Amino acid sequence: MMTTTGLLTRTLLLGSLLAPALAIAEESEKTPRWNEALIEAAQAVTLGPRPLFLVNDMSAGNAHEQALKASLLSCAAEQTTWHRSPLSIGHRGTPLQFPEHTLESYIAGAQGGAGILECDVAFTADEALVCRHSQCDLHATTNIVETALAEQCSVPPAFDDVTGALTNAADIRCCTSDITLADFHTLQGKMEGVNSDATSIEEYVAGTPGWRTDLYASRGTLMSHADSIALFQQLGVMMAPELKSPEVDMPFTEHTPEGFTQQAYAQKMIDEYKAGPIERSAIFFIFSLKMRTISTRMAA
Repeated sequence: MMTTTGLLTRTLLLGSLLAPALAIAEESEKTPRWNEALIEAAQAVTLGPRPLFLVNDMSAGNAHEQALKASLLSCAAEQTTWHRSPLSIGHRGTPLQFPEHTLESYIAGAQGGAGILECDVAFTADEALVCRHSQCDLHATTNIVETALAEQCSVPPAFDDVTGALTNAADIRCCTSDITLADFHTLQGKMEGVNSDATSIEEYVAGTPGWRTDLYASRGTLMSHADSIALFQQLGVMMAPELKSPEVDMPFTEHTPEGFTQQAYAQKMIDEYKAGPIERSAIFFIFSLKMRTISTRMAA
């Protein structure tokens, strides 16, 4: 998770957005991926051992550092209950411990005190919106290369005809726009990272960097954008969506002849919030590198 400072000004972008509508996004109603018991259990904020570990690991080389460290340790000793804070964002959920943009990562972020959770929004081959940090990161963040869907990747794994060795580990590229939403939901999230020198798929997926952990990576339930809206509502956290810049040519014409335009992409994201229903106060900010597109859609 990361704290927010300069991001606070982006809340002003939402002044006239998001009138309530009638029902939770239809897709999430059809495919619930959690239950009320999990939501209720996640309401208890438990920070775990990491914050105290980090405080104890702080330098105490001068009087200022010593005083700060002592103050934080004292606070930890006196504080017995913890609450979520809007000054803490679960960026991709809790991606140092859990597969990013998954149900498990989002639940951990809320349980760890994040008052705001983020869904980076990308789109699939059938123009459905999903939560991914990059449109073309499935090879590094899911198990797609271990499945038959690898053949549909923009740059699929290639193998030596004689030895069977993987020959293009550094070039594999799998995008959300290579597969449908139904395909997407068959995948499992994993910790981000690949071994670009690998000569087998097993070596390739075992590329989690040392500053992440695979301890909780046994299951990563992928989330559509509509899933995230429904989950965040039930958790009672604010939302911070980012419309990711497409990594394919726009308009995207793989699904319909007329193509999926940048404007339609932005409008679809806004429409899914309007279908919430979402209170204006539940949206912390909507961010995109193409803010003019977002601003135009908001005014529509």
